Amino acid sequence: MLLPALGALLQTPTYGIVKWFLTSRTENEIRAWALQHNVAEIEAPVDFIKADIKTFLHDKCTSVELQHIIGDVVDKSEGNFLWATIMLRALNNSSTDEKKVRQSLKEFPRDLNSLYLRVLHRLSRRKTWKQELARKMLTFLVASVQPLRLSEMSQALTVVTLPNSYQLPQKLSEPSLLEDLCSGLIVFDRSLPGYSEDPMLRFTHKSAHDFLLQSLESYESGHNELCIHTDVATRTRHETYLAMERRALIASFGKEMGVPPAVVRFFTTWRGANRELGLACLRYLSNPQYNKPGFGMGCLDSKDHAFLKYAAVFWHAHFSLSAPTSQDYIQVEAFMKSSAFWNCVAIQAAVAPHQYAVYHRHAGSLFPQHHWIRNH
Repeated sequence: MLLPALGALLQTPTYGIVKWFLTSRTENEIRAWALQHNVAEIEAPVDFIKADIKTFLHDKCTSVELQHIIGDVVDKSEGNFLWATIMLRALNNSSTDEKKVRQSLKEFPRDLNSLYLRVLHRLSRRKTWKQELARKMLTFLVASVQPLRLSEMSQALTVVTLPNSYQLPQKLSEPSLLEDLCSGLIVFDRSLPGYSEDPMLRFTHKSAHDFLLQSLESYESGHNELCIHTDVATRTRHETYLAMERRALIASFGKEMGVPPAVVRFFTTWRGANRELGLACLRYLSNPQYNKPGFGMGCLDSKDHAFLKYAAVFWHAHFSLSAPTSQDYIQVEAFMKSSAFWNCVAIQAAVAPHQYAVYHRHAGSLFPQHHWIRNH
């Protein structure tokens, strides 16, 4: 009904600018803004949405046995398309026994956060290296500037980013494993032409992205700058103190929410996620094969170097959005003194030449936006 009406409106004479804001999330901030500006609202009736959900589920259901309970799934969804979709995915991967399926439906969480938490509980029971694999996938996707393809993510995952982190295999030969690990949180999108073999990775919904960040927002807002001291010794003590405070905050969150430590580890912060992805980019670029003068540019489109473009273009952007430590500065300095840095610049010039014209205004003057290293 809405689309034909919009089509008709586009053909009618206009007496001014009309702006449309489409959302499936009835959040308080959005509703308060709409009321404040006296915005006219058009809301689809829940029964109409349920009818669409029922049609969608019948089309996507892979099991004949599950067709009988689609009506129950629709009723429990309360008009939430995302909940119904994730519920169907879970049931498709479970037992086909109708009694067990109905029991699973009865026990399935009613809200999205509880549903996401259920996914993390399931992950926490996997082998240690698989948990680390899933944690890094979620962290990288939280921070990524643009959606990552499977080939890019696979190579990024092999880079060691945190001290004492589990060493992952250099080649992750089973894409099905990655897809299985984060099912319910990450979608492997093969719908676009050319993406069937190398899908695009994205969160199932913006709420999944927000869910993984929610626990440490107070920490993020309370510490805008980590490296604020001039001498190395004082700065190191400051960083050590903040690291201890962060661990205490995570433990407190886990205790308050009843979330075990094995599950809390999957949560992250905006700055923490950007720092880890920035380190993955930097260390990937520092690989000996890219640290040779006159590195050949012909490999840029090769799947063997799938993460190279992203790492070269966005490594500095992730650091600029993070809270770099003293050790990070040392690594960046070493990188910028190496041949790998000039190869990186050559790749940037070929892939993203616009970066060299990005400036921001501060105190009446213009500064290159990608210059993130400060003198402390």
